[in-house]
Amino acid sequence: MIIMFIGPSSSGKDYFYNKVLEKYNLEPIVLYTTRPKRRGEVEGKEYHFIDKDTMDKLDSDNKLVERRDYDTAHGIWSYATRGDDIDKNKTYLVINTWEGYIDYVNYFGKESIYPFYFELDQDIRFERAFLREKEQKYKKYMELCRRFIADLEDFSKDKLNKYKPIIIDNSGSIENTMEQIDLNIKKIINKDS
Repeated sequence: MIIMFIGPSSSGKDYFYNKVLEKYNLEPIVLYTTRPKRRGEVEGKEYHFIDKDTMDKLDSDNKLVERRDYDTAHGIWSYATRGDDIDKNKTYLVINTWEGYIDYVNYFGKESIYPFYFELDQDIRFERAFLREKEQKYKKYMELCRRFIADLEDFSKDKLNKYKPIIIDNSGSIENTMEQIDLNIKKIINKDS
C-alpha cells in the first residue's frame, strides 16, 4: 500500500510527510532527482541525487515506475521513482504529482494507492516558498515563480474532481491538519487489515 502526498509547492507536504513518517510505521519512498541539493537536504533522505546519465540509464533499463522532466529556469531537472526500491508487502509514504499518481496506479493498481491532496491559500504558499528560497545560498527566484505559475494548472479544480483524493485542509493549525491526516490514515490501515 502507498499513501501519496500531493499538492502545490509550499502547501505543507514535506512538513507533514516527516511528521507522519515519525508517527507511523511507514517506509519512505525516496525519489531520484537530477536537480541540485538545497541547503540542508541529505542524500537518501529527501532524494537520491543523481546525474542525467544515471537517470537516463535507469529509464532505458526499465527500472522506473515514473519519470518527470521539468524545463526549469536552470535547465532540465528530472524526478523519478525506481520500481525495485518498493516491496509490495510494506506500507509506504511518498510525495508526488498527479502525473506520478497516474503512473503509480498503472504500475501498482488503483487499489494500492491512496492520494492525500494538501490545500492551502496561494498567498500563504507564495510567502512560504519565498521565505524558503531566501534561505538558500544560491537563490532561484525565477524557478520559484515558474513553479508557482505551473502549479495553477497542475493542481486545478478539474484534476481534483477527476482524481478524487482525500483533501487535507492545511489552512488551520498544525494540530488540525495532523488530526485530518491521522483520521484518514487510520481508516486506510483499518480497511486494509
